[in-house]
Amino acid sequence: MSIIDYKNEADWLAARRGSIGSSEIARIVFTGPHLVWDEKVHGYERKAGNNVLAEIGHRSEDMNARWFADVTGLELSDPGSYAVAAPEEVDPACPITATIDRLTAGAVVELKAAFGDLASIIERATTDDLRHTKLERYYWQVQHQLAVTGLELGYLSIIFFTGFNAGHRWFRC
Repeated sequence: MSIIDYKNEADWLAARRGSIGSSEIARIVFTGPHLVWDEKVHGYERKAGNNVLAEIGHRSEDMNARWFADVTGLELSDPGSYAVAAPEEVDPACPITATIDRLTAGAVVELKAAFGDLASIIERATTDDLRHTKLERYYWQVQHQLAVTGLELGYLSIIFFTGFNAGHRWFRC
């Protein structure tokens, strides 16, 4: 795996346009490739602040990472906010990349924040539920990251807010 750390969001988004990343993989799995293909061909543009919940998730990644490290005892490294991983051998017909939230010895760590109904599922979920509930999209993101990096182990760390409760759960993928 190689990692390129883009210095700003504009360069990072431009690099993402030319490949299939972890954010697209669940949509491909569940709805087929057509919508993703259309976005990639006709332009992908992230509008800053257009999704408050996604922004909260992004801004809470450091807290989530510290919580995961404290609970598991694993030491994490941050490849950078705009770091993109790619396989050593890239298939030009179907380039894949992944923005990796954190790495630990031989594993990727995907950091998420969940709210409302999804948070209620996380609060009581088992690892098996990752493949049979609304959490499945997160599972597929981690699987994509493993395919890109060549690593065999991934973790999903989720902070959740149900309205009256909040907490942290992590899962081994």
